[in-house]
Amino acid sequence: MLSPGFAQEPEELAKKYLAMVHYNNWDEPTKLFSPAEIDGFHKTMLPIAWKNESLRNVWFGQGVTKEEINEVNAEEFFAWFFEHMFSQIETEFKDINPLGVVYEGDSLAHVVVRNTRISRKTAIKKLDVISMRKEKGRWRLLLSGDLEEVRQRYR
Repeated sequence: MLSPGFAQEPEELAKKYLAMVHYNNWDEPTKLFSPAEIDGFHKTMLPIAWKNESLRNVWFGQGVTKEEINEVNAEEFFAWFFEHMFSQIETEFKDINPLGVVYEGDSLAHVVVRNTRISRKTAIKKLDVISMRKEKGRWRLLLSGDLEEVRQRYR
């Protein structure tokens, strides 16, 4: 059941996250994710980046070495990966409007967000679902939707 005014905190977190993605500032959004999600992403993607130079170049930039990606921690890896990927697709987020929250119990929430994405001067209205879990009294983002698809593709 959608409840637009029931709990503002998940909606605010979703809006804050999309605004940071809009500016391609992945250092801050990384702090909003569940540490377990970031660690899982790192454990999945690091061995692939080590083995596959072509993917490493796409994910982190031309000429990035195994040693360079090995020197960063899981949060830095996550931020570097998404900052580089988003810089290549040149997508702008506008009109970020949370529509409501779907709760699964007390500790899992899915925020439905309407936004406009502008890519190559084409505006696309889109609905996104941003999932989050309450950990130690604080809502933390989960990899879901497009972000989880990236990880699952290379598992």
